Amino acid sequence: TTLRLDAGIDCREPRTACGRRIVMLAAPAPAVADSFIAERRGNLALLDEPRMLDAQNFPIAPDDLIAKAKDFIAADYGAEDPGMLADAFSFVGPFIGPLSKQQYIDALGGKFNPADGFPD
Repeated sequence: TTLRLDAGIDCREPRTACGRRIVMLAAPAPAVADSFIAERRGNLALLDEPRMLDAQNFPIAPDDLIAKAKDFIAADYGAEDPGMLADAFSFVGPFIGPLSKQQYIDALGGKFNPADGFPD
């Protein structure tokens, strides 16, 4: 295959813009890893959802948990009802945090908006 660089140089093998050859080495993944992962997770197309949910030891029923999540989102992620957040609440995101409960509430009043990450 031909690689066309931004500088307009056509190369038959990958090269940097200054013409140095790029060498990429990759060891093939062992086939046993794929079978091990498939064995551990099972066939995802045949997921037995009721059995899986019954096997969980979670204190909140799935429908109740979904309702709580919807209430939290409707309350502007806790900004309209800070009582939804534990006193020891801590928010840690990929680019912000950790924030205490009060710092999180204050940030929601500014430019920080979790809904920007979930526009749909």
